[in-house]
Amino acid sequence: MPTPRPPFTLNQVNSPGWETPWTSRAGAQGPFHSRLGHGGDEDEEEENLESHSDTSGANVSRWKSRRKKLRMFLLTHPYVPLLFRFINISFTTATLAIAIRIRESEKRNEVVGVVGSSPTLIIIFAPLTLVHVIGAIYLEYFGRPLGLWRTSAKLAHTLSEVLFICAWSAALSLCFDNFFTSLIPCTAPSSISWYDSLPRPHLNLPTVEGSVGDVLCDDQLALICLVFVSLIMYVTNLVISLYRIFEKVKYLPGAPLGLRSR
Repeated sequence: MPTPRPPFTLNQVNSPGWETPWTSRAGAQGPFHSRLGHGGDEDEEEENLESHSDTSGANVSRWKSRRKKLRMFLLTHPYVPLLFRFINISFTTATLAIAIRIRESEKRNEVVGVVGSSPTLIIIFAPLTLVHVIGAIYLEYFGRPLGLWRTSAKLAHTLSEVLFICAWSAALSLCFDNFFTSLIPCTAPSSISWYDSLPRPHLNLPTVEGSVGDVLCDDQLALICLVFVSLIMYVTNLVISLYRIFEKVKYLPGAPLGLRSR
């Protein structure tokens, strides 16, 4: 009889061979693993590890599902831009009201300009912002669809958003500067001593709790917060609008060649 041909691979004594699929069960890990697992601790540890991995995998999949739903809601729901526009209108109106109150308080106490020029700048920017946001709502929901706009009109609409973002960024910087360097003062001298060694001019304006100076400083701090939220709303609306445009015109592998170029 002919001599049998030797196998291509060596026999695995302590573990399964390469053709055996891997599994986490202790009994399928070969004789060597079985000899080590005489007690129940190894089996229990393996079961705990497997259950923990299943739980973590379920949590990850649940988080991915929620994130996907949120992404689809932000990119496809028609009223998402309108929601952020209304939030922007609300905070811009509140910002305008706080700026007017600061100016009225300064005029009433004959200390006009004691806080700085940030309230005046907000009084100029806020009405223009309200007109821009209301106009954007009208164009996006009562005018022609954005897909029918000319390229120059789309570009002008996007650049107008960027222009107001720059304006509110400048207003936020000025609000911070007025809060730290006002004549009241609203902060301790040590807060600006790292870049300004000049002493502040002395102003006979009380800063105790409930006084004119304290109220002006509180209003200025509220103005900073409202301007910051208004700026965030503008940036968020711009980012979501751009993503929605890219989502509509992105490359689709299954689309015909004629539709891709449109």
